[in-house]
Amino acid sequence: MTDQQKQEALTKVEKSCWQSKKWLAWFVQQVLMATMAIVALVEQPHLGWPLATFMVGIVFMMGASTMWYLGKQAALDTAVRGFAFVGQVASAPLKIKDLVTDKKEE
Repeated sequence: MTDQQKQEALTKVEKSCWQSKKWLAWFVQQVLMATMAIVALVEQPHLGWPLATFMVGIVFMMGASTMWYLGKQAALDTAVRGFAFVGQVASAPLKIKDLVTDKKEE
């Protein structure tokens, strides 16, 4: 498979992050968490232990969800590129189905 064919295969199977439901869910969660932090700061002008704990929780959740999103997206990208580079993008599900049915018949 030439480099040009690999590029064409990748453009067929990969989509931008703007079209991803996973990215949209992550983005909405980040916006809601940031909004909660801003509202908490506006409503309570004095930073005490309860507000500091709340803010640390928000920062932790934003970081954890970002790591989850990036990790899952990297795993997905690896799988998609792997199928595309070996030229099995369209026929991979059929080949897997054939392998499963062959094993059941034996």
